[in-house]
Order: sequence, then C-alpha cells, then structure tokens
Amino acid sequence: MHRALFTYVLLAILAVGCGQSSGPLSDGDQAAPDFSGVDCEGRVLSLHKLLATKPVILHFIEVNCPCSQLAAVHIQRLQDAYGQSVAVIGVINAQANDAKRWKARAGVGFVVLADPWCDVVRSYKVERSVHTVLISRTGKTARVYPRYSADSLKDLNAQLAALLRIPAKSVSTEDAPVKPTAGCTFPE
Repeated sequence: MHRALFTYVLLAILAVGCGQSSGPLSDGDQAAPDFSGVDCEGRVLSLHKLLATKPVILHFIEVNCPCSQLAAVHIQRLQDAYGQSVAVIGVINAQANDAKRWKARAGVGFVVLADPWCDVVRSYKVERSVHTVLISRTGKTARVYPRYSADSLKDLNAQLAALLRIPAKSVSTEDAPVKPTAGCTFPE
C-alpha cells in the first residue's frame, strides 16, 4: 500500500516538474534563465549583472517582422519614461551588424542583444516576436506578455512601477493595437 502511494506521489511530482520545464515561462513563479551576450554595439552584458541594480524588460524581436518594429516604439517609450531605473533589452535573432541596422531603422535607443542562433529566444521558450518578459531584481518572471496591445502595455507600465515602488509614469499607448497582437514566428 505504501509503495503504491509513493509511486503515485513520485509520478505526480515528475509530471508537474516536467510540465513547468517544458511549458512557456509564466508570471512570478519561475526563475528567469540567465544569459550573457554581446549587444549590437559590441558590449558584453549578462542578466545577473543587470539585475544587481534594476529590473529588466526583455523584449523579443524577429529581425524581419514588421510588428517587431511597430512594438519597439512602445517599448522605447517605457525606456524613456523610466530611464536608468530599468534595463530594457531587445533580443533579436540577428548578427550584431544586422541588429545594429535594425535598431537604427526602428529608431530605438534601448540595448539590442544579438542572438543569431536564438539561444536566448529558446531558453525563454519564445515562439513569436513582440513577446516581452518583465524580470524582477530577484530574478523571477514578474510578468510575461506573449503578445502586445494597449492594455498589455498599460499593465507592463503598472507592473514596472510596482517593482520600482513608484507611481506609474505617463506612457502613451497611442497607435498600439487594441487586440493582442503577436509578431512573426522565430525560425527553428
């Protein structure tokens, strides 16, 4: 009798653990995968070093996706509003030179990390671009936004302000889609 109960409990634990590790990241309950890489300006950065001083917004960009370019404007507005109190990192599936060209075309000032082999994309289990992850200084996924819309941008603003323990900044969501929108699929 005890052996059957033990086997049942063990199988239940394994099933839950496998489900969490193979599914997408979720809000507030998972450690954000650490990474390091080179941004499009040639600077080396790592998640754990960024989190030592501020929360991080990871915004995933598909290099050829028009939605990525449109969404980047809104992510830049958050960077502008919160300045140095948050690290905004765009993760793009491109070599550094292509990432630099994309950044200039999009007209954004936030850091863009070159991820040509999609290592960071895969570690975060991201399937499509315009996926955004807010990471608290404790290294936990505070919020995950697999799509973007005016409402998700407002929520991201509120969640970031809560992490910083300050009132939410005024950030325009003008031209953001009303319905949640996902970008292009990342290549396999």
